[in-house]
Amino acid sequence: VSQVTIQNKAPTITEVSNQTTKPNTATGAIAFTVNDEDLNNIVVTVTLSEQGVVASSGIAIGGGLSNKTITLTPVNGVTSGSTTITITANDGTNEATIRTFTLMVQDLAPTISAIGNQGTNAGVATGDITFTVSDADTDLNQLIVTGTSSDQAAIPNTNIKMGGSEGNRTITVKGISAGTADVTIAVSDGNRTAIGTFSISIQNQAPTITEVIVTGK
Repeated sequence: VSQVTIQNKAPTITEVSNQTTKPNTATGAIAFTVNDEDLNNIVVTVTLSEQGVVASSGIAIGGGLSNKTITLTPVNGVTSGSTTITITANDGTNEATIRTFTLMVQDLAPTISAIGNQGTNAGVATGDITFTVSDADTDLNQLIVTGTSSDQAAIPNTNIKMGGSEGNRTITVKGISAGTADVTIAVSDGNRTAIGTFSISIQNQAPTITEVIVTGK
């Protein structure tokens, strides 16, 4: 009598690439697939190596029997750190199958290009002074760009105007009295800030005399 042994194969889990997210920001739905001869008996669990970065309450598993997703929410207030995520699929018969990936929580600071020192006359605005900003993990149009003056008597903050969009920005400055002030540009992504500074010299304009025409008697 011949006997046929039918082996129940272990479930499989597709590979998940390493992920990054910003502080206080949940990841998108990270997709993975579980396959097995009997998906109804598969139990999928997710564990963390570092609960100080993502707590168990920050794990959300979604999807159906095979096509699944996981969403991870960092612990509120954590500005940087990493944790290893382990996905386990168990059919109750074979040795469990696992997949691991790393979640990195980080917020890269924005950057700002250098601006040379400037000069103009009192009461006369500079032209558009150009500079660039960048941020590896923030939409450039979401960056907050502000300008302040070290000498409000020479250049009030209200006389500093920011323009441009995305990575190409401009600043226009109008002084009201003679003096030299440092203008500081701050670029913030909401968590981290980059600073750029340049000096601007304000000169009083020389007086002018209109032409005088003398006619004889």
